[in-house]
Amino acid sequence: MRGVLAAVALSILLGACATPDAPGPAVESIHYGDRITLHLCVLKSVSLSLHRAEAYLAEVRNDLVPYRIALDTTWIRPWEQPGDGSAALLSDLSQRPLEAPCDRLLALATRTGTAFVSGLLLPQVAGEVDSATSTHGYIELAYTAPNPLFRRTETAAVLEFHALLGCTTSMSPNACDHRIAELKAAADPQAQFFPGITADGAYLSTRADANEALLRHDAR
Repeated sequence: MRGVLAAVALSILLGACATPDAPGPAVESIHYGDRITLHLCVLKSVSLSLHRAEAYLAEVRNDLVPYRIALDTTWIRPWEQPGDGSAALLSDLSQRPLEAPCDRLLALATRTGTAFVSGLLLPQVAGEVDSATSTHGYIELAYTAPNPLFRRTETAAVLEFHALLGCTTSMSPNACDHRIAELKAAADPQAQFFPGITADGAYLSTRADANEALLRHDAR
């Protein structure tokens, strides 16, 4: 029994250490332009508490302050989560076009079944965005982080939001900061839309453009 407990403890420790380090504050030399509002619409898994969802969104809101981005949660709606596999989650989201004034659609998911058990042993952050527009994505929230070992996982969950701003896992923190600045600079005030971005780096200046690009991608 002691051996099992020791193995579990070691797994938890290794999982926590495997969580990517949080990047430092946004590079001061980067010009982020005027303050801009990003309107976020949220689908909350029915198994996730509203308090947990709001706490996460508050952390994201604070994270975006150095970029001069104000996060406005337009609405939070209950969501019957279609399992916990990436394909199922993204497929469900891609069927939902952005409705005004939403700039991004984020699903807050929870782990179910074996995924939850494995997450207890090896804490990890799961999240993904659509590659066609970077406007639809999900993030799995599994912990409230009462234990310091899990706090890095919590931090990583906040950083996962940067994928909705065009950052990829291969980018360095500095490159991500520059991408966010460039995306902000591409915003057209008349469009009243925080731009999306395609996999090849093209900007999607309007909500209609983003919806059309997502529809074309799903039709392939």
